[in-house]
Amino acid sequence: MTRPDGSRLTYCVWQPLEAASKALVILDGWTDGDGIQGWPAALGLKDVAVFARCEHGADASVTHVAEPQDLTARVADIDRWIGHLSQMHDKRVEDFVVLASGIDAMLLAVWAHDYAPRIRAMVLAAPSFPIRSSQRAAWTDREPRWSGRKHRRMLRYTAERIVADAAAIRVPTLLLESGRGAGADRSPQRIFFERLQTPLKRRTVCQGLGHNLEDESGRQAVTDEVRRFMADIFRGLPERRPLLLADRYGYTQDEYERLKTPLPWRSWRGLRYRLLKTGIRMLALLSPGIRLAVRTGFDSGQMLDYVYENRACGWPPFRWIDRIFLDNIGWKACRARKALTEQMLREAIGRVADAGQAVRIVDIAAGPGRYVLEIIRVLPGIEISALLRDNTAANLEDGRKLAEQFGLTQVTFQLGDALDESSLAEIQPAPNVAVACGIYQLIGDNDLILRSLRGLAAALRGGGYLVYTSLPWDPGLEMSARALVNRMGEAAIRRRRTQEELDDLVRAAGFEKLTMAIDEFGMSTVSLARKP
Repeated sequence: MTRPDGSRLTYCVWQPLEAASKALVILDGWTDGDGIQGWPAALGLKDVAVFARCEHGADASVTHVAEPQDLTARVADIDRWIGHLSQMHDKRVEDFVVLASGIDAMLLAVWAHDYAPRIRAMVLAAPSFPIRSSQRAAWTDREPRWSGRKHRRMLRYTAERIVADAAAIRVPTLLLESGRGAGADRSPQRIFFERLQTPLKRRTVCQGLGHNLEDESGRQAVTDEVRRFMADIFRGLPERRPLLLADRYGYTQDEYERLKTPLPWRSWRGLRYRLLKTGIRMLALLSPGIRLAVRTGFDSGQMLDYVYENRACGWPPFRWIDRIFLDNIGWKACRARKALTEQMLREAIGRVADAGQAVRIVDIAAGPGRYVLEIIRVLPGIEISALLRDNTAANLEDGRKLAEQFGLTQVTFQLGDALDESSLAEIQPAPNVAVACGIYQLIGDNDLILRSLRGLAAALRGGGYLVYTSLPWDPGLEMSARALVNRMGEAAIRRRRTQEELDDLVRAAGFEKLTMAIDEFGMSTVSLARKP
């Protein structure tokens, strides 16, 4: 498989003699193709194909290229590989069981959380959730190229994020713990397992299990457990029900109800957030960015445009306050979302142009529409027109000024409701690229989101594309609810929506998800779907 950077990912394949729709995918590296042969025999797999990454494929001339060093890139690598296996070997992703140990098991858990794949199950053998300093040291000893301060900080952040939000994972899971330290009741692995939201999960301790599946001492215990687990999950397991009612029944709804409940006046947390609100209003006197956020709302289109521009302003002695504000992790994720949206929008435009069609874009909640305008500006060789809609006249006026500054005449601005199904369905001329960026994460009601998606599905031409974004994880969720204001001047309380939930809504509206990307903080995702 060829990666986007041109490097190759090689893997070994074992195919049973009889036709097999099921597949076992092993993420751990192998020195050669011989190691894979032991798995089918040990597991008794007569109707399951086995795929494993290896140093050299069948073609010995293929040079192995090291794995991507970036955590986010390595997780994306898993997603690309699984998609490649499904397409090239004619198998449904729903029939894949994915197995990994140690470091790769942690990355597999991150993939299951961030990308919400529809795989049959996953097996995590001694997953490395390196939260404590001693665990991080052991982890980076095995991966010396990730021993830098930035990598260690991101490693800890990612591990804590996945353990904290393991309830977003509904993939049937077998967790194999090593004998070392398995008695710790509150280990990261144990907490992760308890929070998993799947009725089919099993945790067991395998003595001798290390962090590498090539260790012979723990191989037998692993294969015994995997054999029984695979027999169970392929015994007519019902498919996961779509999360269409997660806004009324689900753990993110419980989280939302807690955020809506006022804190006791005399509590330390209540006092802390009251002081924070006061501090924000005082800093607004010195920081133009904070002042704009307080005036228009931290989630307004004007505020996001200021964040995208990323230029600290204000009186020079206090400009550093604006810089600190713009460097907040939430705003970094917003800028990353913009870059990913532009990347996904370029892909959608390229697909339409390659089909010989003129590109017709509609952005249903554009704000000033900066990212759409910038893309049109740098793609003069493609016939593109755009309709930018928003429910705030000031945002549209800013967009008109920006389009005039860029010299763009093929852009139309229109006042409109992004959640009005009939209004969206009547958009003319029919677009073939639709964008819903930053809007669905602000709406907790799934019925409203589904109506919006159905309106877009009715408006889009057959074969058209939808670019949509989500915010499945936000470490500042409580701070927003307790201390910040939204675009309507109210407390910025919102219900978080997992990636799987939003994907289920998109699927229910008639779209087929093709691919997605996520920022390094695991906060902002951008997905591409197609209308059949």
